[in-house]
This record gives sequence, C-alpha cells and structure tokens, in this order.
Amino acid sequence: MTIITQTADCVPVPKTGAERQRAYRQSGKERAARARYRHNNSKHQTDASYLARKFRAFDGEGMTLPNGSHIYTMLAARLDGEDSTDIVNSSGLSTASIMEYILDTATDDAINVIYGGSYDFNM
Repeated sequence: MTIITQTADCVPVPKTGAERQRAYRQSGKERAARARYRHNNSKHQTDASYLARKFRAFDGEGMTLPNGSHIYTMLAARLDGEDSTDIVNSSGLSTASIMEYILDTATDDAINVIYGGSYDFNM
C-alpha cells in the first residue's frame, strides 16, 4: 500500500519506505503486533499447553527361569489419576501381545513414557 502526500501544488508525492515505516512505528501498531505475536507464540504458551496434558507411564518386568533364560512376563501402564492396567503371562509375553496392549492403551492425548525402556525393548 502506497501512502501519498500532496505538495503545495496539489501534486501527489508517494512516501518513501522509510517515511511509511516511521509513520507505522509512531502509530503504535508495530508494538501491539509484536506483543500479540510474542504472547501467542511464546515458549511459555507452547510449553504450558503441552505440559497441561496427562502423563502415562509404562513399565515391565521379567523373571529368570531355573535354566538361566530370562522372559518378559508383565507390562503395566498408569495414567495420571487413574488405576493402573497390566498384562501378565507367567510363560512370557509375546511381542504381538505387548504391541497390541500399548496401542490399545495409548489412545488419548497423554504424553507416554516408559521407564527403563532399553530393558523392556531388549527382552
């Protein structure tokens, strides 16, 4: 948008970019726009909405058999403010049953974490 001023002869003269910028800054619109941007896109606002979500924690356990082999026998999950759920099989959990449990359990907008995940994934 070009802002035009008039000379004494009534001949329109376009303002330079610097003149337009100066007028914009003096109007206070720049400060309001900057404040609005910072409020809506601040790290604090972004983190606050992210961290307002609930956390769900997963943890599993295994056992060592008399022959020395180790099997993964239990996986539990607990969401903030709710009772825990788990799957247990004393003969050992299959990969398919574990994945099905995780996919069925983690269906909402919670932040999912797993305690000691390297143990759980290496079993």
